[in-house]
Amino acid sequence: MKRTISLILIICFIAVSVIGCSENVNKSNENESNENESNENESNETKVVFPERDIAGIIGFGAGGGTDLVMRSLSKYAEDYLGESIIIQNKTGGSGSVAAQFVYDGEPNGYSLYMCAENPAVYDAFEISKLTYNDFEPILLVGDDTITVYVDKNSPFNTFKELIDYQLANPGELTKTGSGPAGISGIAEALIADITGAKFTQYTIDSDASSLAAILGGHSDWALGKILAIEDYYEKGEIKVLTVLANERINVMPDVPPITDEFPEFKSILPFGSFYVVAVHKNTPKEIIEVLTEAFTKAFAEEEFQTVLKNLNVNPLGLTGEDAKEYIAKWRKNVVESLYNAGSINKTPAELGIK
Repeated sequence: MKRTISLILIICFIAVSVIGCSENVNKSNENESNENESNENESNETKVVFPERDIAGIIGFGAGGGTDLVMRSLSKYAEDYLGESIIIQNKTGGSGSVAAQFVYDGEPNGYSLYMCAENPAVYDAFEISKLTYNDFEPILLVGDDTITVYVDKNSPFNTFKELIDYQLANPGELTKTGSGPAGISGIAEALIADITGAKFTQYTIDSDASSLAAILGGHSDWALGKILAIEDYYEKGEIKVLTVLANERINVMPDVPPITDEFPEFKSILPFGSFYVVAVHKNTPKEIIEVLTEAFTKAFAEEEFQTVLKNLNVNPLGLTGEDAKEYIAKWRKNVVESLYNAGSINKTPAELGIK
């Protein structure tokens, strides 16, 4: 009898154990299924399909200038990776600030790219706009280049010092082209004025191409321009390049002396040049920024685009994310400190948030 009862108890125990295990397995499978379904739903909710239509590339300067040439070429290669067209629009004015405001006021959805140069790094310093690069997220910092001082081929000036000496002896007589105080030429002019004491009458234009046209048309006496915008005219002998804002001669213009040859004082502000950035509104979703960054990085790496940069004499950088932000912050710090020391801006670097 005892054996019978024991046997029954053992059988019951085994049955309960099997049923319990079965329930646990079923619950485990059910939980796993629910978790997978939850993860799948979450993935479907956060996944961003981009782009689904054409993208606007907003350039802050006129067609044919340095920024325009670089961005149009880069966009052509980026389109292949994005699968949609990038429609270029030139919105000039305010040293690129009109374009900056246009993109900033739009939806932060990645469909408006801000394609500009270094200008937003000093908008607040010149009180042109409250916007700076802090209000945008850099997708790609393409590269930088060297600034030149040039005149028409028939100009009486053959050296930069001759130009400066004449202006000092004849205040207000010579005219210089530029896109405004926050443009690279305006910044360079302010530094030149501080170091040499020479100040010039401004002839305002909207791009490097317009500046070159003003010189060739006899509307202005001299200009500051990027190598990429004037090299062809220099090689054809239609303009004379008096100096480059560098510490030493450059390969593409070996006969042109660096500005430090005649004015060693410029060593304190060099190297100094322009740079090119593709950016979006700072509130653009991270997933969209990643898609754009990948596409533009691949476009930048294209051998044909690297050849374009070489032909334009743009030093390739290809910086993204924090590396791009660090480059811009360093450039801003150096330039703002120099401008303040030159008396070209009223706000101190500290007032502008620069430490």
